[in-house]
Amino acid sequence: MGIQPIEPILRANLFRLARAYVAATGVNLSTVSRYAINDARTLARLRDDEGSSITLRKYDEAVRWFTTHWPKGRRLPPITDPTHQRKPRAARHPAPVAPAQQQPAGA
Repeated sequence: MGIQPIEPILRANLFRLARAYVAATGVNLSTVSRYAINDARTLARLRDDEGSSITLRKYDEAVRWFTTHWPKGRRLPPITDPTHQRKPRAARHPAPVAPAQQQPAGA
């Protein structure tokens, strides 16, 4: 199937935000992690361990935290929408089957 995994995109978004926030404020990564994710080690763990992950809910909360606490006068870095990274999919609903081609009930 032509769908790309979203986890690497979301991970890149999170680190793009975290690095920019660190650069804009001078706080360290563990402080940003504590503020955005409520755990000082999570961002470092995500950075250092490719098998590590967070829930989508936690990701949404972190992105929301960054967007509501972004330093005034600083531009928020772009966030990639993973839905736009997917290759086009087939139609959602299959085309109707002509009556002559329909399977008998219970077949």
